This record gives sequence, C-alpha cells and structure tokens, in this order.
Amino acid sequence: MLCSRCSSGIHVHVNGISYYNETPKEVINLLEDSRKNKKRISLTFGDKDTGEVWGKEKGIVGSSTGTCKIPLVIKTKRSLGGEAILDDCILKIVDSNGKVTYSHERAHV
Repeated sequence: MLCSRCSSGIHVHVNGISYYNETPKEVINLLEDSRKNKKRISLTFGDKDTGEVWGKEKGIVGSSTGTCKIPLVIKTKRSLGGEAILDDCILKIVDSNGKVTYSHERAHV
C-alpha cells in the first residue's frame, strides 16, 4: 500500500524507494547503486535553476521505513538513521575515489 503522497503521482518508485518525478534517472541509478552495494558517496545539493549550492552530505544511501520509503544519507555503518535526500535537488555526486559520477548542467561546484 502506498501513502497518499506517493499515490498522488509526484513520485516514482524504484526498488520500493520513492523518488521525485523530477529526479533524473541517472541520479536514481547512482543512488540505488550506493544503496544496494553500500558504496560511500558525496552529494551536493542546490538550486537546479541557478546552480547555487545549499549543502553537502557524505555517506551511504539507505532508506526510511514505513509505507512510503524515501532515500536517506547514512553517515556510517553504525548509524541508526540518516538525513532525507533531496533527490530532486542534487547538483553533483562524487564516488569514494573522488570521481564525479554526476554533475548537473548548471552546477557551480
């Protein structure tokens, strides 16, 4: 059963995780790869229209619990929870080797 927010059509579901419709498929694939394979990544969030950076988070992608699961940044393997990922506001993704795996066209980072 999906929550009312998910059934409203503003989300897509991939492997049981809810992502915003505006999130590029490439970003979803990279987040899912981190989640499934427990790969550490660095995420840069910001305004996709201006490229202004709002903040950064590092960790492994996990998911919330409940009927509408959302992606979370889990800081360490010992962490019990994490911050919600603004998946539709990701400007850049960097893997644990420092390789940029995604960069939004307007990113100033």
